[in-house]
Amino acid sequence: MERSYMKKGISVLFFLIFSTTTTFAQDSNYWANQYGSRSALMGGAVVGGVRDTSAGYYNPGALGFIEDSSISVSGNAYTFSSTDLTNGAGTGDDLSSDNVQAIPTLLSGIVKIEGAPDHSFGYTV
Repeated sequence: MERSYMKKGISVLFFLIFSTTTTFAQDSNYWANQYGSRSALMGGAVVGGVRDTSAGYYNPGALGFIEDSSISVSGNAYTFSSTDLTNGAGTGDDLSSDNVQAIPTLLSGIVKIEGAPDHSFGYTV
């Protein structure tokens, strides 16, 4: 009886070890979409220090630190990228990739509430 459990356990262990694969989130850690003027100028490196309306996207907890009313609107943009790598997969094996991507819009704002200085209304669409 114990041998049967041990064989099953070893079989499951080998299955788990040899069935794993590598996956990539955000395609090799490159984040191409930036929202808000400050984020666009800083290449998206604003998660901890964002202090404009794009905080609704990057770090909603930072919305409480914004002191002035403001609004931000960004439009839709489309990108096309083409990559050709000569000998990218070895000698004589060229690689190529064409990619069309739509970058979404963002409408966000902060409205300070009169008569309640410690309160504000924030929205992100």
